[in-house]
Amino acid sequence: MQQWFLAYIWEHYQSEDVFQKDLEAAFKIRRSTATEILKAMERKKLIERVPSAADKRSKKILLTESAIAVCKENQRKISHTEELLMRGLSQDEIKVFFNVLQKIQRNIELF
Repeated sequence: MQQWFLAYIWEHYQSEDVFQKDLEAAFKIRRSTATEILKAMERKKLIERVPSAADKRSKKILLTESAIAVCKENQRKISHTEELLMRGLSQDEIKVFFNVLQKIQRNIELF
């Protein structure tokens, strides 16, 4: 879960402030669950929570330098894996593959 939180914060923190409530909504988890995960991430020095300028009761979540390094390394690994998986496939084959995946995803969402 911490890796998922890191990825979410990484994707959003440069363009918008990220708060605990955002993580709760994105991952459909209870407040207590999010609190425990964030506390563990603070202990590992992956995040800092600082008061928001707009609302002192809310704390925005910031990535530490070590967390940013982890995110960059994860992104590098993902890009490398994607290159390996797509090797030898044409753009048309990739397009068809993603279209099929989208249809499967829609079918799953109907459950």
